[in-house]
Amino acid sequence: MDQNIDTTLASIRTKVKKIKARNAKLESENAELRASIFEYLQQLEIYKQANEKAAQGIRTREIGDLSKTDKKVLRKDLDKYILMIDKCIATMKVKL
Repeated sequence: MDQNIDTTLASIRTKVKKIKARNAKLESENAELRASIFEYLQQLEIYKQANEKAAQGIRTREIGDLSKTDKKVLRKDLDKYILMIDKCIATMKVKL
């Protein structure tokens, strides 16, 4: 009977050692995976910032392009008004 108990205890001790070893291995693997995830999250944040900066640059260029178009329209309108003013002045000179 003692032999049977000793064998059972030895078996339990062996299983406990295996479980402890496996637990240590899993904790180590978990720590590595957490570090890896943290690194990927940092890289993702860097990519997000770079993407936002690029998008902002594109928006700025689009605004600049719109300004160029608006400037052309404004110059055209100003030229038209200047021509009208010149005609009015010319008409006034003729009447005087």
